[in-house]
Amino acid sequence: MLLFLVLTIQIYGQEPISYEKVIKADGVNKSDLFFMINDWIATKYNSAQDVIQLSDKEKGAIIVKGLIDYYYGEKRTNNSYNGNLAYTLKVYVKDNRYKVIITSVNHEGVSSLGLITSDSLHTIKKGWMKKYNNDAWKNVKLKSWQFANNIFASLEKATSQQNSEIENDEW
Repeated sequence: MLLFLVLTIQIYGQEPISYEKVIKADGVNKSDLFFMINDWIATKYNSAQDVIQLSDKEKGAIIVKGLIDYYYGEKRTNNSYNGNLAYTLKVYVKDNRYKVIITSVNHEGVSSLGLITSDSLHTIKKGWMKKYNNDAWKNVKLKSWQFANNIFASLEKATSQQNSEIENDEW
């Protein structure tokens, strides 16, 4: 019984990592932003139909389940960490702005690290795998942060470019 209590406290003490940014789009209404973001999703992902979990124009909400390749390094000891990062992308749209949240980042590989949390170290605190897991943990967190910033920049660029295309469109 004591073991169960300790494991429960350890699991619930970890906050899943999350990246969030509010992006301004002055002069662009909710409907146009919603269209632009859906267009970005259709372009960015191989099959938008496979990744979009929710798309509610009225509420201005889009939820995407995505997967990116994760490559740790060239050392033989690191190869088992190569795999994927699964994540959830949430976008909430209002007039003149939208909020982007990347959450539920999960490492999948031969040596899977699981759900990436705010903890500075991996959950394995002892044993021969401790150093390898902690190094990979830091690397996954760094690469997921870089990925999140790339998503924010890509979305911001796409919505600003499309806004100027819509304004100058005379077909």
